Amino acid sequence: MGIFSSIANEARRNFIARPDEARGDIIYRYPEKNMRMMTQLTCQPDEMAVFVREGRVQGHLGPGGTYSLDAENVPFLSALLEKITGGDLFIADLYFVSTREIPSVKFGGPLGSITDPVTQMMCEAMVYGDFSVRVTEPEKLIFGLVGSGKQLQTNNAFLEWFKGILLKYLSDAVGELGEKGWSLNKMISPHYKLELQKAVLEQIRDEVDRYGLQVGRASCRERVY
Repeated sequence: MGIFSSIANEARRNFIARPDEARGDIIYRYPEKNMRMMTQLTCQPDEMAVFVREGRVQGHLGPGGTYSLDAENVPFLSALLEKITGGDLFIADLYFVSTREIPSVKFGGPLGSITDPVTQMMCEAMVYGDFSVRVTEPEKLIFGLVGSGKQLQTNNAFLEWFKGILLKYLSDAVGELGEKGWSLNKMISPHYKLELQKAVLEQIRDEVDRYGLQVGRASCRERVY
């Protein structure tokens, strides 16, 4: 049993790809940093592989191809060669980044205390909904999340960070409308809710563009109590 396990592990070290259980993740970080010369790396048609060393993006591969990790075929890999091993190993952090649109990502949370300008009542507001997101520039995203020091190296950490941005902009937008004299009933009415969502998407566009992201659609529902 141990012999067969060793053979299977050895085979896995010669082939690199995103595992099936992580197919739905926007970001998947390959668990090993050491990659052998001539290892075969496979990128699906809707993803790219991004190589990072010491916080710097060194280059990317993909989409839709199988690559032999060889510095002659892929020049940027020469910067990842570990000389102490005689040039047999590449050492880097490897991220697979999905480039397709990821739909129906659910989010929710508190928007904080709001004073209704009409009734002067203090209320607690909640929001929940979903959004779609797509990575347009994988290298830009990985540098923004890893190279900038955020260290958001897992898919869950990335999503929590992104949901936090969306909640912040929603909270700011609701606060601005309250300062303009909007009643809470007006804010949560179906007609004006669409205006609010559109305004938030426009405001968030510049922020997420810094990370090579694009929000395609967002749907939210407010709750006041």
